[in-house]
Amino acid sequence: EYNTYDQSSVGYDINKTEWAYNYQHSKLCLVVRGDDPLSSALLRSIRVGCLPVVASNLYPLYGPAFKSLLNMSDYVIMIDEQEFVNNPWNVLHRVYTELTEMELRQKLQALEFAQSVVFPDHPESLFVPAYLKAAWESIPESQRGVGFKSIS
Repeated sequence: EYNTYDQSSVGYDINKTEWAYNYQHSKLCLVVRGDDPLSSALLRSIRVGCLPVVASNLYPLYGPAFKSLLNMSDYVIMIDEQEFVNNPWNVLHRVYTELTEMELRQKLQALEFAQSVVFPDHPESLFVPAYLKAAWESIPESQRGVGFKSIS
């Protein structure tokens, strides 16, 4: 057992203002799936600039925003879901101790870029160009044209 997580909280023992402040000033934020593979916690952590630590094996399949533009592993730390369920403190301790300062900086830099792609209200938003690129790439090349196709 590790006793290095005195600052850890699920949020029930502190008021909402304090929780929000701590969340926004954290470097790592745990993201677990709920009743489906997706979770609003991922977007919330990206929005505040907190590096998501994702405990869900299905997230890479169902959760990434703009798969054609963003490599989720650049701005997310993935942990095995079953391993996390079996021994969460050991898994989190390993993530915390094995992440180098350089890796953390690189991931936080990639997270900043992801913010500009994912959120249309970001000051340096790339959302619309990213959305249009992803939409364009979803159309088979044989059906791509300039403008709208005639419906007849």
